[in-house]
Amino acid sequence: MTKDRLPALHALRYQQDKYKKLENIRVLFTKIKCRARNVEDSNPDGAYVTLNIDDTNRLMSDFFSRIDSLRTNINKISELVDEVKCLDPTMSIAAQANNRAKEELEEKMTHIRKIANDVRLKLRAERSMTKQEVEEMLESENSVVFTEDMVIETAEDKQSLADIEARHSDIMKLEKDVRELHDIFIDMAELVGTQDEMFNQIEYNVV
Repeated sequence: MTKDRLPALHALRYQQDKYKKLENIRVLFTKIKCRARNVEDSNPDGAYVTLNIDDTNRLMSDFFSRIDSLRTNINKISELVDEVKCLDPTMSIAAQANNRAKEELEEKMTHIRKIANDVRLKLRAERSMTKQEVEEMLESENSVVFTEDMVIETAEDKQSLADIEARHSDIMKLEKDVRELHDIFIDMAELVGTQDEMFNQIEYNVV
């Protein structure tokens, strides 16, 4: 009796899709790390030029603190993806007897999604905080940011302001990459959820 090879083809396509998504994750990690590094490298000496804006030093310190936190979370995600890649070949070789590996994979994916979501929320909080401060500055009678009282006396001050705007742009790109990464994780979770059914079909047609 000829066995139905359709489940095996589905399983092969599943593996190919999963490897493709893992590679997409790796590419995104590279982009995110490069953009995070560009934010920090724009000020290699760690010295902040004082602008004629109240609390500038405090805001810049908070800004770079958030960058460090995001870098830590990105590195954690990268480590977890490497662990997922190590688990995947084991699942392909002995899927029907490897429930523990599947559980570990699902745990790693859950952890990855949690960290990615934390990164996204932090970036969103950064953007919300900026909007709130803008509103407060606009409403303040003593605002030195959006009035003629703002004085940028030297070319160095102008460059510092341009650097701040460039870092903000990098953060927005970073948030976009993390959001795309989160969508890939959701697709991966759906693929894992259908794996058991495909393996059962393969076992039925092989036995």
